[in-house]
Amino acid sequence: METRGVRNNNPGNIDYRPSDPWQGLADPPIEQGVAKPRFARFETPAYGIRALARTLITYQDKHGIDTVRGIINRWAPPVENDTGAYVRAVATHVGVDPDQHIDVHQFGTMHPLVEAIIHHENAGYAYPDTVIREALHMAGIEPPKKPIAASKTIQGAAATGGAGLLAIAPELAEVAKQSSWDADGILKIILTIIILIGSGVAIWARLKRRRETGV
Repeated sequence: METRGVRNNNPGNIDYRPSDPWQGLADPPIEQGVAKPRFARFETPAYGIRALARTLITYQDKHGIDTVRGIINRWAPPVENDTGAYVRAVATHVGVDPDQHIDVHQFGTMHPLVEAIIHHENAGYAYPDTVIREALHMAGIEPPKKPIAASKTIQGAAATGGAGLLAIAPELAEVAKQSSWDADGILKIILTIIILIGSGVAIWARLKRRRETGV
């Protein structure tokens, strides 16, 4: 049976307040047999998880709460919950000590933190990773970008000098064609140009050495 949080697309069980203009809020909240439901209802799970993430960001940025113990004590007050067990479960999932300072702006921290809260609030329920990622993207939390590395062809060009120039030309054209001038494409082109210049310097040095030594 689905928990109330899952039914409401509100897996963090965020309270409903008309003054909170959450994105994707389904107004009014509905709970069978309850005249005035306490908890908010969202249009999709991603909107509900986004609200959860944005609340955690507010805890840190506005209130200076940056430990798992501090977050859970505010999220689930001891008067209503077994906060000690909650703290231990979340800290274990995030992989930190309950009193260790964390940064919820970091994807690697926020992702498991959100997962653990959802799990605890909804009797072990887990959303697909794609839903969590969509929600964090909506909340402004992005995974770290992979560094742009020179391909084996480009690396080979730098090592082989003149022969490498011929090998790299088609790749340079392909990068330019596929990049559509986005940031990654531009950086790849700049990297390629730098390596071409390095290759040219290597060729010049080789020719100079041959003229001087005859080798």
